[in-house]
Amino acid sequence: MECCILNIGYEILQGRVINTNGAYLARRLTILGHEVKVILSVGDNIEDLYKALKLCLDTFDCDLIITTGGLGPTPDDITLEAIARYFSLPLETHPQALREIEEKYKSKGMELTEERIKMARMPRGAIPLRNPVGIAPGMMLRIIHNNRERLVISLPGVPKEMEAMFTLHIEPLLRGSKRLIEAEILVTPGIESEIAPVIEQMIRLHPNVYIKSHPEGSELSEPRLRIYVSLYDQDQERGVTLCNNVLKEIVTNISMRCKAEIEILKPCSVS
Repeated sequence: MECCILNIGYEILQGRVINTNGAYLARRLTILGHEVKVILSVGDNIEDLYKALKLCLDTFDCDLIITTGGLGPTPDDITLEAIARYFSLPLETHPQALREIEEKYKSKGMELTEERIKMARMPRGAIPLRNPVGIAPGMMLRIIHNNRERLVISLPGVPKEMEAMFTLHIEPLLRGSKRLIEAEILVTPGIESEIAPVIEQMIRLHPNVYIKSHPEGSELSEPRLRIYVSLYDQDQERGVTLCNNVLKEIVTNISMRCKAEIEILKPCSVS
């Protein structure tokens, strides 16, 4: 699936919190065989969130949207309200979500309040996702948009809660038959402009393999170059063999072009 990650909270936009949720989800989705088209961060503002959803669904035409943040009991927790508004769905108190929230508070001798009940309100048709770490449940909504089914998943913004819920609920749902095979080498000295023709040639020869160079240091002073190779294949053995062949071609061509030490940082393997 083509995916949009939407991380919500002014704390991200203001630089007070590093967006580790976006990086975590992007990596997990990539390993699971899905393509992340865009990662967006917006504040706790319903109009901005509406625009971000439109960007994900209409501009990037994504099949899967995962949001983080904005599921709590405070007035600025408006993620589910924005999703309901975008799809013209009413917000309803979900009995299962309310029951789980009530049980958690009662176990601590605390009563339900309107603010706590708010965390159980979801767009009509949504399925609540149990939070094994915190209080606020997540949400999963399947809906037809522009004549195609889309999947919208909302998770808490607290990283340990988000990661636990992704592992418990989302990863089993999204795991397909394709596996990610990847490798990485380090070229020292590695002048990117000198090695660029090799990368270009390999990309032409292997259009289904992702090859990307990442320079370290300065081009003219102690240059080093990381080269990352990845591909997807349902047959793991076949995929690893292809990866090894591509990696060997890259190493051979670089060795013919320049004097450099080439270190295998990560051999071809299934992630």
